[in-house]
Amino acid sequence: MRKVVQKIIFSLLFSPQIWGDNFLEDTRKRIQKLISERENIINLQIPDPFFREKNTTENIILKIPKVEIKREKKLKLETIFNERAKISGEWFSLHQFCNDYKISKIGKDFVKLVRDDEVKILKFPKKHKLLNSE
Repeated sequence: MRKVVQKIIFSLLFSPQIWGDNFLEDTRKRIQKLISERENIINLQIPDPFFREKNTTENIILKIPKVEIKREKKLKLETIFNERAKISGEWFSLHQFCNDYKISKIGKDFVKLVRDDEVKILKFPKKHKLLNSE
């Protein structure tokens, strides 16, 4: 029994070397075949994929058009005094333009703005108290 185990261990230890010799020989044959096929090719015919000349005539220029997003300024009614309204820190009177809106009406506690078919009504915040209220 002991000799059988020794033979199995011996065969397992030396089998990679046996297979390795065949593998190395096979690899050498493949390399020699590749070399013989490429003997006629000049080194200049095989471009280096990792080398790029500095002065190439190809200039790749990508021009991406800039898109400006026009954001509307948030309009806030601050004060109404003598048919004039202070909206977001600027004074406007009737029929003037505020942020592409035309001021069509100034009431006691609101301002009506019109642009094309769009109507916007600005009112005071609820906690705001009017000076003219009695």
